[in-house]
Amino acid sequence: MLLLALMLFQPYGGQYAGYTMFFSRITFVLLAVTLFLMIVRKRFSIPGTWVTAALLLLIAVPFAWQVMMVFLYSVAKFNGYPLWIPVVETLYQHCIGVTEVVPP
Repeated sequence: MLLLALMLFQPYGGQYAGYTMFFSRITFVLLAVTLFLMIVRKRFSIPGTWVTAALLLLIAVPFAWQVMMVFLYSVAKFNGYPLWIPVVETLYQHCIGVTEVVPP
């Protein structure tokens, strides 16, 4: 739904840098709202569903940005940006990567 809205109403001119700025600002606003709701919940005992909804949005918005980068801009980037590159990088860092070299 968010991707469809962004295709129809292009914020910041509809360029790559504009989309990045848009999602960064939305993520920071959602982070502030989530932290505010957590503090208010501790003090005034508001329903936990509000905090849960804010956390789910805080997870969904960056995920939507990543999906958009993978599927919409994969052909525009140099050498592409296929879906499996982040998975391979993560596996390399955790399974194969060398973090420290100790001299003999």
